[in-house]
Amino acid sequence: KYIKNNEIKVKYDFLSFINKKPYGRLYPSNDKFNLCCMESGLRSYLAGPNYTYIDISNCHYNILRCLCKHFSIPHESISTYCDDRNKIVEEYKTSKADVCTIINNKNYKSDINFFKNIHESVFGESGLINKIKSHHYFKDLWDQKVKENEHNMEGKFISMVYQTFECLIVKKAMQYLSDCGFSVDSYIYDGLLIKNSDVPVNINKLNEHINCEYLDFNIKTTFMLDKMDQSQQLNDVLQRTLKDQKEEEKEEDFSEMSEYDIAANIIEEHK
Repeated sequence: KYIKNNEIKVKYDFLSFINKKPYGRLYPSNDKFNLCCMESGLRSYLAGPNYTYIDISNCHYNILRCLCKHFSIPHESISTYCDDRNKIVEEYKTSKADVCTIINNKNYKSDINFFKNIHESVFGESGLINKIKSHHYFKDLWDQKVKENEHNMEGKFISMVYQTFECLIVKKAMQYLSDCGFSVDSYIYDGLLIKNSDVPVNINKLNEHINCEYLDFNIKTTFMLDKMDQSQQLNDVLQRTLKDQKEEEKEEDFSEMSEYDIAANIIEEHK
């Protein structure tokens, strides 16, 4: 039913259209037969032998840094994290997911000045949200979020701003790689899968191509070649996938992590 000519065609839809303008990420309309929503270990096990995974390094923080530069918003702590994420995570004994919460949750609290500075750059009176909410492209999105008046409204708004730029960048990269003769077979939020080829991907040329202006903003990000881990046995991969699913089900307030909240809601709708 789903497989034709050894392929599964997957349709992707934007989470939100307002006045014919798309916002946020693309999501697969069928969550049962795609690599996009699949747990990374299982995806690596299935696709690793035949595909190369390319994704944007530290995606949303690098987009945030560029937006702060545009509006002359202080962003020293953001740049420090962008330039050496592993050092910051280790120094403050935190995680990538926890640091993502800072820029997606207005109600985030911390006693650490480094993290408070990052939060202020986004949610403060002179922060990014108050600057970008009146931009001609994002004004309709802001008005919609105000109308909905949901919990963590500001966080959900800015999360979709990051994701809008993320999607534009990945789509531009997909087109470039297709024009270079590569088979781009799967979109995965801030990355993509291309079929392995005898011709290696020139990642420097790709990064030169995608670093340009998007919606009036000069956005500079970096794609990285990511070797998918194929060393695990299938049983181990499946056990980890089930464990991750159970942990997600136990999450009491998913809305605090607005980036993941959006993805969970759209997947739930298609079940």
